[in-house]
Amino acid sequence: MSQVNMQHLLRILLLLALMMSSAVSGIKADPQPIPDWRDVLYPPLELTEIESNPVLTKFDVDDHDSISFVADPFLFHEDGIWYMFFEIKPYTDGGMISVATSPDGLEWTYDRIVLWDVTHLSYPFVFKWDGMYYMLPDHYPQEFVRLYRATPEQFPYQWEKVADILTGRIFADSSIFRYDDLWWILTSNTSATHLYLYYSHDLTDPEAWVEHPMSPVRSSDPARIRCGGRPLVLANERIIRFTQDCSEVYGLQVRALEIDRLDTENYEEHELPESPILQPTGSGWNGTRMHQIDPWWIGDRWLCATDGKQHTSWAIGIYMTPVITGIPPTAVTGPFGLHGNPNPCNPNTTLLFDLPTGGRTDLRIFDIGGRRVINLYSGDLSAGRHSVNWNGCGESGDPLPSGLYLARLQAENNSDLCRIILLK
Repeated sequence: MSQVNMQHLLRILLLLALMMSSAVSGIKADPQPIPDWRDVLYPPLELTEIESNPVLTKFDVDDHDSISFVADPFLFHEDGIWYMFFEIKPYTDGGMISVATSPDGLEWTYDRIVLWDVTHLSYPFVFKWDGMYYMLPDHYPQEFVRLYRATPEQFPYQWEKVADILTGRIFADSSIFRYDDLWWILTSNTSATHLYLYYSHDLTDPEAWVEHPMSPVRSSDPARIRCGGRPLVLANERIIRFTQDCSEVYGLQVRALEIDRLDTENYEEHELPESPILQPTGSGWNGTRMHQIDPWWIGDRWLCATDGKQHTSWAIGIYMTPVITGIPPTAVTGPFGLHGNPNPCNPNTTLLFDLPTGGRTDLRIFDIGGRRVINLYSGDLSAGRHSVNWNGCGESGDPLPSGLYLARLQAENNSDLCRIILLK
């Protein structure tokens, strides 16, 4: 097929994809929470701290006096800016949530307090849903889980109460995620003796939240109960959750578990062999304890915010995994072709594809005009399942504009296409 005919075919396929995506007027596609890791294969299990740790300590807080410590970091990345929300604990009563910013996720600048209360505020779990920003902090010792919201104009500084979506217990470190078109919350009591599970079809409606029939889903196991960071829903519907080991002391180290079965009637999980994934180092800012992690996929590795304790004070640091450029080929589970990647991507995505036989393979990205914008891979590959990351950039390394793109896989006499919606 000539280059002209191929470009014409690509244009037709792209137009058909656009028509199909807008054919049913008035029907709104189900949004996905941000961050969305459903195109990422590997969890962050091999971690190394950066040299400039700790990146934030109590001495960086300049808008409040007498700070005891900083802890419980949660990340958010958007429009080239990294945000870190975290607890600051004053020596006096009450609690506060602050934000710091960074251009690269490695060097951080303290900004300001964004939420305060007479209760002990901590664990500021931040995410985005359907264009709005949400926070789910602890309010110890109040018997509720309170959901806050910020509009795009308010983010990251102004947060307004939405509702107390869970009530009736003193909840600790409530961690929310979306799976199988439902919202799920894992939460515990402060003594880490019971792990409770709730689900709902509506994020903001307190009446819609239901306690799972197997709740508590884990008891009398303080090393694997109290949540220690953001749960991850990965490719192949893998769900990874993190716990702070409280078996000897509060927040000794971080463990990683995988949820094997999750529906409105069942819950099963097991601990991963790499666990614990974070342990105290014996000296320095994280010498005696480490108890929380928030991982963010940055295209070829995980960048993770965590906290550590030395003697009486907690501080915040950054860990990273090694670069992950692909996965070893595995047994092919389907015929030749690309797997549909989660859409939209913002901007990173991982393209999975199967090769029944080995040989010369080309994977390229085209724009809506049929022009090639980047060659992701050209070379020989063995038979099996492979993956290639795309960071939303063209051949020059510059970010591409939002829009519809096509990925084309060619190997031997086979060819396959899938569409990619790039949103920023």
